[in-house]
Amino acid sequence: MNKTFKTFGVLCLLLSAVACSSSGSVQIVQPKTATIPPGSTVTLSVTSALPENADVEARNDANEVMHRLRSELFGRLMSEAVFKQVLQPGEDANYRMDVKVLSAGEVSQGARIVLGVLAGSNTLTASVLLFDQPDENLITEIEVGGESASHPLSSESDIDDAIREAVDEIIVALR
Repeated sequence: MNKTFKTFGVLCLLLSAVACSSSGSVQIVQPKTATIPPGSTVTLSVTSALPENADVEARNDANEVMHRLRSELFGRLMSEAVFKQVLQPGEDANYRMDVKVLSAGEVSQGARIVLGVLAGSNTLTASVLLFDQPDENLITEIEVGGESASHPLSSESDIDDAIREAVDEIIVALR
């Protein structure tokens, strides 16, 4: 029985450690065909790819994630020196980036407090297409994911942590 108790304790410790940090993932659908020269500009469009018949909660989660993702990308693409300037769709730029939120799931703070780790993580997946302008050649296509920690006491358990992880993956893929 003592060995079983130790094994259970180690398993709980491992699950707790995994639940305490956020993570991101990237899948390169089409590798970059060209490097992005310094001083380039980009227009940024962030939309939701959820179907019209998706439930209200899924659409609300996707819309919130979409707005937060747009804001994070606007700032980080410039501060990380990927692009000199990020512009609104329709403006004149060297590149066009289309980001589609494929799925988003946000765990409420109430659920996180009541259910703890069992409430799960905040998640998002998005598709990113980068085109050169005016030729409209596809430069790269990637799919990114972001996941927050699921532990209620973690400092990385918010939807913003999942978004930050996804944006980190986008920036690394564009460099």
